[in-house]
Amino acid sequence: MWVWGWVLASASEPDATEATPVESAPPTATPVPAMRGHFEKATTAMLATALGQMKEASDAARALADTSGVPPTLAEAATELQRCGRLPCATERVAAMARTCAECHLETGHGPRPRNLTSLPGATARERHMYAATFAWVGLVTPKQPLFLFGLANVVPPVDSTSTDKHLVEVRDTFRAAQQAAVTAETLEARSDAFAHLLEACAGCHDLMGVPAK
Repeated sequence: MWVWGWVLASASEPDATEATPVESAPPTATPVPAMRGHFEKATTAMLATALGQMKEASDAARALADTSGVPPTLAEAATELQRCGRLPCATERVAAMARTCAECHLETGHGPRPRNLTSLPGATARERHMYAATFAWVGLVTPKQPLFLFGLANVVPPVDSTSTDKHLVEVRDTFRAAQQAAVTAETLEARSDAFAHLLEACAGCHDLMGVPAK
């Protein structure tokens, strides 16, 4: 995916100005070397789910589960995603992966340290929408609340906000409700649950708008 060159570089290196974690815990273990690179597989699975692409999400989950050295809890969550055949199951499993990642980062004191993520790149509304969604995801799994909230605040779908189309209005309202729930959530579990609902709304909107093109 074209976002990787920028997002991975920005999300994976330490920086003195990193955002404050949503929650904090003292380091209790050493980082797992094999975890390097798993972020891309997990994020690919998330983005595929947001597009309603079950096969692509399953393939990414399989690759993640098969990665040597990945913690059992993450491998288990990825395996469960791999077995999903329906969207609600997939969004819940993606949320479970996010919680697993965040909990591990909090427990060990290690993980991606986002940097240079204070403004959205992208020349079009669609590109900025994609980046904002990825920012929210990075903020959820790291976990860094300022980045999570920044992504949520800017992930407004690039659709006609004045449309009276029944299906579009329904999807738009569902998206806004999930977005608000994610913004106001106070625990990691609540945030990830709201993110699951947000992904389901994303997939519904993408399907309605024909994205990606069939």
